[in-house]
Amino acid sequence: MARSSSALPKDATKNGLDAIASELLLDQLKRHLVLAVVDGSKITTGTATGDCEATVRVLRIEQVHPGDVAEAGRPVRRALEYRSRDTVLPIDLAGPVACGPDPQKESDHHGETTFDAGG
Repeated sequence: MARSSSALPKDATKNGLDAIASELLLDQLKRHLVLAVVDGSKITTGTATGDCEATVRVLRIEQVHPGDVAEAGRPVRRALEYRSRDTVLPIDLAGPVACGPDPQKESDHHGETTFDAGG
């Protein structure tokens, strides 16, 4: 399991989400395809279970240009198929499902997003 820290890069040249903030305010449920560069910021080990959880830090994040979404969707699908070992529908056919989990369900009570690493 991996967890995303809620912090984004403070440097405006590395945080492309500021450019779509107004769109997010108007329609927070509209999905946006983004590219992110991440690393691990910490590892947490549960004392009762011994389970380890990695926290991911976003180093850079950019929205994919709307004109490139169809083209960028191909490597997203390929990555998902590689990770899940299953074929998925193209983003334009599958709708929100191909872009990730329902945003209403993925955030925990601490403002962090949990991603199932699969396996």
